[in-house]
Amino acid sequence: MNDRGIRIGEHHQNARLTDAEVDLIRELHEDEGMGYGELAKRFDVGKSTIADICTYRRRAQTIARWVRIQEKCELIDRSDYLDAESLAAHLGYPNRQAMTATHDRLPTPDTVFEGKPLWHKDTATALLEMRSRAIHAAFGGKKEI
Repeated sequence: MNDRGIRIGEHHQNARLTDAEVDLIRELHEDEGMGYGELAKRFDVGKSTIADICTYRRRAQTIARWVRIQEKCELIDRSDYLDAESLAAHLGYPNRQAMTATHDRLPTPDTVFEGKPLWHKDTATALLEMRSRAIHAAFGGKKEI
């Protein structure tokens, strides 16, 4: 995943080329002098895609962190995870928009399932505890805010 929590490289849901193929395309272009058109035919992608790969406009992101991604629904117990709306509610907001309106950002998700970010309930509980401590520290232990 990149720094925004989005899949990158061959793990992106729309990727048509593996990371090894991207490396090979760059090698064939840079070392062997193979043209964009020839590479496009060889790898069955558009010429502009090849150009973007060779000029590092596409497939040039670096991994910010590794996240285990569950691909099959039977591998993940969805009851242990919260979606964005449920996480916002768990943190005391009526919905995600209300949370965003207060300039609170959603943390990086624990996993992604069917393209949707999910947070484990333990993560949500830890966030709630951190938020409570921050409020307590900011207001000097006053009970009324």
